[in-house]
Amino acid sequence: MPTAAGAAVAQAVGASPARKLLIPVPAEGWDWAGVEPQSDDAIIGQIVRAVRQVLGGEPILPARTIPPLAIVGAIIGGILLLIVVLIMASVFINLVV
Repeated sequence: MPTAAGAAVAQAVGASPARKLLIPVPAEGWDWAGVEPQSDDAIIGQIVRAVRQVLGGEPILPARTIPPLAIVGAIIGGILLLIVVLIMASVFINLVV
């Protein structure tokens, strides 16, 4: 963990009333629960987004990507819903005519 100088900086930052952003980076002996490992570019993007949200007075919400399987599932679900609606419309039209 931090050296003596690092501990002093950490204590000073912790004592500051300013808003703080924690960055989940890998460190020996430390594990982050509920956080997937990300590339440096992805972490930088998250930081920039969070700073913009803070400056805009918005709550900090993480940018989450949608898994490809969820996208495929949504497309299949939409197609199935369209088929059901078309079948129902066809049955309705046949009953009216």
